[in-house]
Amino acid sequence: EHDGLVEECFEAVSAASPRSLFDGHLVLPCGSAAPLVLRVSRGTGGELETGGRVWPAARVLSELGSEGKLPWQGEGPCKVLELGAGTGIAGLSLLRLGAASEVILTDGYPAVVENLEYNINATAAAGKQVLPARASVLQWENPWTPGDHDVVLATDVCYHPPSFPALAAALDALLPCTHGAILVNEVRSEET
Repeated sequence: EHDGLVEECFEAVSAASPRSLFDGHLVLPCGSAAPLVLRVSRGTGGELETGGRVWPAARVLSELGSEGKLPWQGEGPCKVLELGAGTGIAGLSLLRLGAASEVILTDGYPAVVENLEYNINATAAAGKQVLPARASVLQWENPWTPGDHDVVLATDVCYHPPSFPALAAALDALLPCTHGAILVNEVRSEET
């Protein structure tokens, strides 16, 4: 049903950045809303580190949003700040589902932020609308406050124990906010 639209979307945003880091695109249904369109990579490391893949916890958070199970749902949409957003699946799906009124997607790697911008534009084009979303570099060691936000989200960011103090510092700088922070992570080892 969305094949022609997706092709149109890819053409509209294809000049955004080099494709050599990426393996292709995922078109993911998002309830009754237009689909998410994400440029992805199967590998890790290099300029994208881990940010080019769709990780399990991000899918789980998206599913919780589609089922209306996030703590603020029922109170209306809120402004979301996502740390380590990777492909943007969690924040963009919450925006598409109406659980977020605005999304700020952040990551520490400039190539990942460039891809987040691409994914915002591709998803917007698939829905033929402008999305209230933006992407920014945010280094956990030196966090900045990007403005008004109601909740901080992070999915699959607890995989490298030496980065935990920086994550804690970033959360400390970004909290308190209306709905606090929600971290969703796959247990990979006793350390994480």
